[in-house]
Amino acid sequence: MKAEYVAASETAKEAAWIKRILPELQLNLEGPIPIYCDNQGTIQLTRNPEQRQKTKHIDLRYHYIREQQVKGQIEIRYIESENQLADILTKALPRPRFEALREALNIIEVP
Repeated sequence: MKAEYVAASETAKEAAWIKRILPELQLNLEGPIPIYCDNQGTIQLTRNPEQRQKTKHIDLRYHYIREQQVKGQIEIRYIESENQLADILTKALPRPRFEALREALNIIEVP
């Protein structure tokens, strides 16, 4: 759960940066940026900061995600593991799963 929480926090930092740079590109993004997570423990931790026993080993800088969610800049959403497209970038996968995710991302195989 800690690794997923850290990854979600880093994603929140990137989302905040993207949201700040969009107006310079004459693009407006209304509402919070959705961040999809397949780990229920991570989602609960971002929504309930009172779980002190579970968070005392997590460095304070990773709690940035909580701040952003409270401010309405991001929204953590649950996604089932089989629909998590980011898995192709984060873990070794069996070939059929890899190919299914590659296809879902519209990445074509180069002969």
